[in-house]
Amino acid sequence: MRTIANMLPRATAACAVVGALALGGTAHANTLDTTGFLNGSVGLTVHQGALTENVSAGGFTGKWHSGGTPDVLSPITFWCFELTQYFSPGTSYPGYTASALGGPVVSRIVQLFQEAFGAADDSVTNSAAFQLAIWEIEYESSGLADVSLYNVSSGTGFYATGSGVNFTAARNQANTWLAGLDAYRNRCTSVAEGGYEGFHLERTMGPVAA
Repeated sequence: MRTIANMLPRATAACAVVGALALGGTAHANTLDTTGFLNGSVGLTVHQGALTENVSAGGFTGKWHSGGTPDVLSPITFWCFELTQYFSPGTSYPGYTASALGGPVVSRIVQLFQEAFGAADDSVTNSAAFQLAIWEIEYESSGLADVSLYNVSSGTGFYATGSGVNFTAARNQANTWLAGLDAYRNRCTSVAEGGYEGFHLERTMGPVAA
């Protein structure tokens, strides 16, 4: 499972440079230790192309190894990016290296981190909402040009269904964040990605002048 991740303290801007995944210099492998959900999860059903699957949506926690001497461990919070790949909480994944991530969704992902990461760990519904917004950006290409076309309740690329107050709150919050992405243009320029056997770590880098 590919993931979106951030190792920054909650009070720090999501696009501040963090050394463990800073671009530039000689690439080296790192290890990610996964633990469990950030603050619980919301059960729902995702629909992406031919895929329909019951999932638990929410952020995860773990530890990131610097790979240096000494090997410094940093707390890390991350979310799923790729619905067709998986990982097992409680498992360590060695062999990560950082590199620049391209593709049309990068700018929208960066905007989402700028807008919503500070609130994404406030509650189980916000954590699930952040997850839904990530999947919507990844799979609903129509919103790349026009954020008004993002809607996690319907669409041709991705949508989610469910029931209960937590699902409704998460869906509504995700749509609110998605509708506000354009206010966060030109805040950062790049995303770094590391991979290990199909399980990827991605996080925002910056900041830069607009």
